[in-house]
Amino acid sequence: MKKFKVCLAVLMIAMMMGGSAWAFNATDHVKVAPNGKGDLLIFPYFFAYPGGYSTKITVINTSSSQSVVAKVVYRSWNWSAELLDHLIFLSPNDVWTGTLVNVNGVATLQSNDDSILGRMPSGTAFATESDFGNITPVNQPLGAPNCPSEDTNTEGYIEVIEAASRVESQATTGYAPGQRVAKKHIYDWYYNYVNDFNIQNGPYSPVNVLTGYQENSFGQGGATLKQANVFADYFNFTKLDLSRPTWLGELSNNSLAELEAAMGKGDVSLPYIAKPNGDSSVHIFNFPTKLSTQNSPSCSVYAVNPRSPYWVLVNSKCETPIHFHHPKPHPR
Repeated sequence: MKKFKVCLAVLMIAMMMGGSAWAFNATDHVKVAPNGKGDLLIFPYFFAYPGGYSTKITVINTSSSQSVVAKVVYRSWNWSAELLDHLIFLSPNDVWTGTLVNVNGVATLQSNDDSILGRMPSGTAFATESDFGNITPVNQPLGAPNCPSEDTNTEGYIEVIEAASRVESQATTGYAPGQRVAKKHIYDWYYNYVNDFNIQNGPYSPVNVLTGYQENSFGQGGATLKQANVFADYFNFTKLDLSRPTWLGELSNNSLAELEAAMGKGDVSLPYIAKPNGDSSVHIFNFPTKLSTQNSPSCSVYAVNPRSPYWVLVNSKCETPIHFHHPKPHPR
């Protein structure tokens, strides 16, 4: 038996106002991407347990003409603590992959994909082309959660927020259509030229071109493949970097309430399959906008983050056990 704890929600019928900026107009509200391409991806769960239980995520830039910068944020399953964040730099039609594996009891991001900046030159803020790619593969442990007694970094969820985009063409940037764009080039236009203003109103505005999927491996017990939850027209308008945390519903033209409204426009179906060979379906619930916060260093007091108008504290710990049958003993 595997025990998951989730924070229960009460969905309010009336939309409550407040928070960050609102969409430009009725046509610009964030929505579930109708064609599976958008500017915000949510991977609703990851795990990295001993015994080969791992999660591989893939982010795809489907545009043949635009390069994209996106911020990837890894959060813990219980209190949504930020465990790690990094940027990815995607050429037109580019793909980034990374895998979360368990190394000595700690979830660790591994990637030898040149879309991630694996290291920075010592003593400088500028990257070189050799700083990208396979010279220094990423092998980065996720950070410890705020309250290790009630949280962990071996399971959680992932947000991918498109930070900015730029048209790459022979006429504007010297790159011919279909040509691989140097990661150094993408890094330079993002860090040296992009500011909040020209992301929101200029040539670097996010576009709905990202998609992705996750592959979860169950040791020797097989694997599952799932598309990311893709949202379109989220419209980040701020230069995202690693110097400050990024919260959903902030620094964008859609508030957290609007994002939650988009998430809520769908039915929930829970088919269950159990086979004689031990295979069975598993349903995992997560609420990626709960944004729980730690209010006490002793881990004794928590509250639901007030950024969300939908959430109320159900009990003192905001957690409820859910049990499901696992075909094999859990490795932990």
